[in-house]
Amino acid sequence: MKIQIVKGVYGHKENGITTPKSKNSEPFEVADAKAKELIKQGIAIKYTGLKSEADAPIRYRESLAPKQNTKPANADNTPAQAETNNETDAQQEDEENTVEYSMKNTKDELLKIAEDLGVEISDPDNTTKQQIIDLLDEAFAGDAPQIGDNEGIVA
Repeated sequence: MKIQIVKGVYGHKENGITTPKSKNSEPFEVADAKAKELIKQGIAIKYTGLKSEADAPIRYRESLAPKQNTKPANADNTPAQAETNNETDAQQEDEENTVEYSMKNTKDELLKIAEDLGVEISDPDNTTKQQIIDLLDEAFAGDAPQIGDNEGIVA
């Protein structure tokens, strides 16, 4: 597991040579058990390669445009089997409808996601990636505002 030291100094052994590692050192590989021990002690964190949590992909369900169930109904299902099959179908549909987006996406990719989900962006040429992500986040919080939407503003 790759880790990054965040507190103190750790003596990392590699090829019989002990090298001091600190928060200023590059992330490095250690055995999983050692990594878990250092993380538990607060000395290190698991290295993800992200500069900040804001770079992490965001997962959401495309609840605005659910896919239709195209599987044929099985006539010989018992009620218990049908319920289990429906739960499995719902789980598979959730996984299929999950999309990720982040600042690593291009502006065109973000605009395509917004378009697919029905999030309207009135001036795409003058909208930043962050504004598109904010609109997508708000859409999945149950509210899809529009850029330039003055609703609620009293003049």
